[in-house]
Amino acid sequence: MRFAPAASLVALLLVGTLHHEAAAQVRYVDRDGHVYFVDSLDQVPAPYRPGATGTPTKLVPPTPSGINWEQRWREAEARRERERADQERAGAIQDLDAARRQADQDQARGAQAAGQAALDGQRRADQAVKTATDLCISRVRYQTLSPKLDAFSPAPGYVELRGTRNERYLFDKCMAEEFGR
Repeated sequence: MRFAPAASLVALLLVGTLHHEAAAQVRYVDRDGHVYFVDSLDQVPAPYRPGATGTPTKLVPPTPSGINWEQRWREAEARRERERADQERAGAIQDLDAARRQADQDQARGAQAAGQAALDGQRRADQAVKTATDLCISRVRYQTLSPKLDAFSPAPGYVELRGTRNERYLFDKCMAEEFGR
């Protein structure tokens, strides 16, 4: 009597699995040995299509409006990310401009004050590089859907990357856009 809830849960899971397999007609196995059921050969990744078996089911037609909501969501997310990046970049540029103005004023007041302002300006510039680095890492991770890209700064103004060649390329491109504008 104590095992009745567990047994009913297992039965529900089996029925759900069987229903899913009955609805999907094309079966394929990935390189790790996992079995998948899908509705058409188009849904089978290209490397596994030769081994796919079964008969495709009739696909449900797209919504009458023809709106791809996932695409719209991704575009809205990308737009919000660009707006946030633009705001951060504008703030960093303002900080750099303010630091430069401050350095110019301090230089007129004396060498010691100018030296301190230069250090402050360098700190702000380093912070701007860090902000841009963090922004570009999150952007590349979003674009590639991979959390593997990582960057760290062993010395001020120097960024070292760990990631695929494509991730490093996208990161470099993003950094060039951030500081090229």
